[in-house]
Amino acid sequence: MKQLIIGFIETIWNQQRFEKIDDFLSNDFIDFSLPEALPTTKEGTLMWIENTGKSFKHHTDIDTLVAEGNMAIAKISFTATHIGEWRGIQAAGIKFTVTGYRTFRIENEKITAHWGHIDATSIHNQLTHTGAGCKIQQ
Repeated sequence: MKQLIIGFIETIWNQQRFEKIDDFLSNDFIDFSLPEALPTTKEGTLMWIENTGKSFKHHTDIDTLVAEGNMAIAKISFTATHIGEWRGIQAAGIKFTVTGYRTFRIENEKITAHWGHIDATSIHNQLTHTGAGCKIQQ
């Protein structure tokens, strides 16, 4: 199970080898963390990753990965350089790292569901050089 998650992050998110998506996600995959404008399907997930790549040159590292039963959770570090507009903020070439968490449900050796939380407030603060609220500590 852990190798499936590691492979998904490395192959799909980091290498953007989208033709391999069926190696990792089931046909009935649901992503519970996509914006409302996107479908919650594997196609919506690919659209999200492609759109993220338009705003950021990025790399995800898995810091911790725990699996039990058919569930896994990964604590991740998302390192990126701002290369395109994001939420109305023009690209400024700023490099940053934020912490996030991704939870996966696995059935029949495929990811069937995903829930993600990335600290978007921290991204915004780092891009605009502002700070308020809580920071997720590593």
